[in-house]
Amino acid sequence: PLLVSCATDRRSSKTESSSFSYSETSSFTESSSKSEEQSSKSSSSQEQSSESISSSYSESTMESSFSEDISSEEESSEDLSSSEDVSSEEESSEDISSEESSEDISSEEQSSEEQSSEYSSSEEIEDDLWDHSQDHLRTGTKSLDFYNLNDLHGAVETSSSEPGIARISSYLHDKRDANPDGYVITSSGDMWQGSADSNITKGALVDRWMDYEGFSAMALGNHEFDWKISQIKINQQFTKTPFLACNIINKTTKKPVDWVRPYTTITRNGVHIGIIGAIGKGITGSIIATNVADVTFDDPTSYVATHASYLRENGADVILYLYHETIYSINDETASYVDAIFGGHNHAIDKDLINGTPAVEGKSNGQYVSHINLSYNFSTDKVSYGSYGYDDSNLMYYDENPDVLAIRDEFADQINAVKNREVARIPSYLSKSNGIPTTYNRYAYRYYNDNYGEHDVYAVVTNNGRDALYAGIVTYGDIYKALPFDNYLNLIYVSGAHVKEICTYTSSHWYIPSVGNYHISYSEASSYFEDNKYYYVLTIDYISVSTYYSSWMNIVGNYMEEEALPRNIFSHYLAIDYPI
Repeated sequence: PLLVSCATDRRSSKTESSSFSYSETSSFTESSSKSEEQSSKSSSSQEQSSESISSSYSESTMESSFSEDISSEEESSEDLSSSEDVSSEEESSEDISSEESSEDISSEEQSSEEQSSEYSSSEEIEDDLWDHSQDHLRTGTKSLDFYNLNDLHGAVETSSSEPGIARISSYLHDKRDANPDGYVITSSGDMWQGSADSNITKGALVDRWMDYEGFSAMALGNHEFDWKISQIKINQQFTKTPFLACNIINKTTKKPVDWVRPYTTITRNGVHIGIIGAIGKGITGSIIATNVADVTFDDPTSYVATHASYLRENGADVILYLYHETIYSINDETASYVDAIFGGHNHAIDKDLINGTPAVEGKSNGQYVSHINLSYNFSTDKVSYGSYGYDDSNLMYYDENPDVLAIRDEFADQINAVKNREVARIPSYLSKSNGIPTTYNRYAYRYYNDNYGEHDVYAVVTNNGRDALYAGIVTYGDIYKALPFDNYLNLIYVSGAHVKEICTYTSSHWYIPSVGNYHISYSEASSYFEDNKYYYVLTIDYISVSTYYSSWMNIVGNYMEEEALPRNIFSHYLAIDYPI
């Protein structure tokens, strides 16, 4: 890892902003406030423990989701680009009832009047920010080790390329033991979506593990919206890990939403640490449009400045920034307000200094753990940096933590009833970037003609799979991991000129029956379409309702039955073609 032997003063700037006031139940409302320098305030320090969560957690998040029928138990969305992790999301039948809207859930909200009476002064709020039992430690120089996971995507089990959460825990416990008073573990988003283990439990298994591991915060990623905002609220009720995002804006009020915190605070070894979370500007385009119809993701720069400045005014020594977006989208101004940055979203392995602040992203699926070491000097009020980077060298070789295996066992019966069902015996390897999407396209064409067939479909398009399938016995769990997202089948009728816009995506894969039963890549697909001619094209609903295409997309068929999910279409015809 790179070493930086420098000490820095964290700068502030004059920012017009609004401040937030929290209740102990994580609710808060916005109250206007202008400051020449800094504003905003936090709820309370989030000290994590390894206590078991209540049984109501799994009951609320997994109700009716464990039927042995394939079609009744999967929740997820779809990915459009392998480098920019895009998603698609349909809400399941288990999602929260209609009266719990995406902007209001009674158990998480208080009125502004209640909150203003509870917190009538900044001094009262300041008392709640920090663990003052550690005040006697606020002397000398203290070392802090920040560890972070991004884009875990429900990679719970060990595979040939993924360590799994039981091995990650053993690794993290070693790191915690090396600096027990200065250890912090966080996430920069996309933790739930991507495997049968996590999806069937609606993220409950991953949340349960994060509570055991003591995560101090998780920034929301785009895939957290795969089951709609209502499911985010449910999951937040049953986990100790605060979900963070300072820049999700209500389109109607033009203000930050009131169902997620902008930041939280912790104290480690006497050092007061503010943790701010944000999601990438504009990546609502990476989410099915209906799931984020009422919100937008604003440029986080001013929000980070506001909250970081206010936290420092109220005693923060160090600011950690969790950002679900590539670190290279962070500008120098934002970096000047914080002391350490963890990124995510694009599944990259990146580390850099942004305006002198270390920033790291550690790939995906638990393959890397990001790390930033820094020291805080109480006499000089200076931050000095040690190493920063990521580690994957030993993760696969750690023993599995028995406590985490026990957590997995809590959900095993329900998961395995679905996941371990053998589907087919395939003769050869199917890659995630060619074999999976090509096979799915052919099967989607068969499914449409077997069940509908009222139009002559000219082409089928989808995007990359998420995992490969290997020769031999294939289980439903294997297929689930390859095609984890809940994308229903749509038939669109569009001009060749508009179809060519889809062809520009490097992860798009095409099947055109009239020109041969083989894979057609994005780079050659446009040659099969004439600009002024109209075509019937089968696709996944992420593409058909994407904000990129909504202005010209003409949907003539919307097939929303469970059997039309990609993994279920794939499983059905794979079993026919390659029976066990």
